[in-house]
Amino acid sequence: MTNLVLDAYSAIIEILLWVIVVGSGIAGYVFLGSIDASPVFGVFGAIGGLVAGFLFCVLFVAPMILLSNIRQKLIEVRDDTYKISEELNPLRSLKSK
Repeated sequence: MTNLVLDAYSAIIEILLWVIVVGSGIAGYVFLGSIDASPVFGVFGAIGGLVAGFLFCVLFVAPMILLSNIRQKLIEVRDDTYKISEELNPLRSLKSK
């Protein structure tokens, strides 16, 4: 069960990134669109919201993605090391059986 949660971690973070960026764009449009009746301000608000959401994701959510990638690479190194160890020392694999 723990491995399932850890494997789903990357997918959850990716979904979170998209929700934050889209939500900030919508929030910027609604915020500046409600201040003035002109839809031009709403568009500027949406662009500003997208930029703010992107910067937030880069500063606070991206480190989580980096940690997830580091975890995956460490698992690959562990597996490769185990395979090399078995190839170099065949007697060790016989003892473990």
